[in-house]
Amino acid sequence: MVPKALGVSSAKELDGATVCIQTGTTTELNLADFFKVNGMSYEPVPIETNAEALQQYNAGACDAYTTDASGLAASRATFENPGDHVVLPEIISKEPLGPLVRHGDNEWGDIVRWTLNALIAAEERNRLARELHDTLAHTLSGVAVQLEAARSLSNQGNTDKAIEALDTTLEMDPGNVAALAMRAQLFTSSRRFDDARADLRHSLQIDPDSAATYALMARVEMLSGNPTGALEIARTGAAKRGAFEQLVALDAIPGVLRDVLSFNRSLFIGLVLAFRIGRAAAIRTFGLAG
Repeated sequence: MVPKALGVSSAKELDGATVCIQTGTTTELNLADFFKVNGMSYEPVPIETNAEALQQYNAGACDAYTTDASGLAASRATFENPGDHVVLPEIISKEPLGPLVRHGDNEWGDIVRWTLNALIAAEERNRLARELHDTLAHTLSGVAVQLEAARSLSNQGNTDKAIEALDTTLEMDPGNVAALAMRAQLFTSSRRFDDARADLRHSLQIDPDSAATYALMARVEMLSGNPTGALEIARTGAAKRGAFEQLVALDAIPGVLRDVLSFNRSLFIGLVLAFRIGRAAAIRTFGLAG
């Protein structure tokens, strides 16, 4: 604690200060360690009791007074003008303290004990929430950066680097469906069909009703020379929550249909029927000729 007039806002600004300190306490040792670690010096003003310390401090015999934070707050509250004094923010040590109640007053003791427990639990929850928030924010930021890098690298035709960026994304967020889908498409374009299948199976474990994932799986099977498998997968995907509209919006099935049409016109018709639309409607929707 220091007088506000001293113009100090941090204990790290007290180099060369005089400090009232109660001798024979852990506070005395903690103060010495704090100044040593921060490469500062100070002049101790030894005192025997808290009352003597406050008398010396108010008389200007020392620039600062140090003791437990709770003690500083309590002492400051007794001053004629508490606002003229500042408890600095640094906590230079942590030591267990607890409230004391009169023996035999069990009901009051219960109230004090559970109040203390609630305060400890609240402080711990706040600490965990802050750490979780910081970790989550860092992870989400990293995921967003890596995804954007992957998109940019993919657009530049640098497939291998794009896959590396997605590998990093999925290390941070293994359940990121967008990253799995993007990597599966890159694997497919590189004809790494088994790797693409693995990513798409993982996506279905996360979201079993994703029609878009079934569409990508059908495309993988078509390009790998398995049109029958593509048709079966497409039929399964057709039953998933409004599949046709989703697949058209995602521009996933048009590619499958083009591949099928070039491979086998009859299979194309079967695939169209699997998605519950007429052949003419499919041709208009996808701009296919013939």
